[in-house]
Amino acid sequence: MKRFILILCITMLYIGTSFAQNSKGIIRRKAKTTIGRSKTSNANSRAFVGSQRTVEFPKVEQKNDYSTEIVSVTLTKSQLVIKMSVVKTPDFDWISIDRNTIVVAGGKKYKIKDTDGIAFSPGQSWLSYDSEKRYFTLYFPPIPMNTKKINLLEPGDSDWQYYGIHL
Repeated sequence: MKRFILILCITMLYIGTSFAQNSKGIIRRKAKTTIGRSKTSNANSRAFVGSQRTVEFPKVEQKNDYSTEIVSVTLTKSQLVIKMSVVKTPDFDWISIDRNTIVVAGGKKYKIKDTDGIAFSPGQSWLSYDSEKRYFTLYFPPIPMNTKKINLLEPGDSDWQYYGIHL
């Protein structure tokens, strides 16, 4: 019984440090920043190429779409990587992203280079069932490592407009 109570206390402590309630009563995960060395590989070698910075579940000051979440943002010397998730609702059956999607950092625009897990428009990545959670990754050119905030903007009438993503 003591062991069960100890495990329960440790679990509750972990949950309490992973989530926080904001002023509107909405529970969200606290952002976590890590700094480390990144590995990269090519056909000839596998080596450390420099430091990287990752922010998990970053604070977003304003967004228009609540079916998506930014899971992490990773800055390296070679690229900016934004991992996201989307939960299917009855309002849509597929997702895609415009090739002209940009990140704005320090007043400079960085156009999307590649994706993983989501098609570029007019292609479509189909979602199978309601409440399905899909993860996808967006790749951009590198931004300055000391950047504090970015905006992620899909052009046109897209709801995928994220302002004030804290790094």
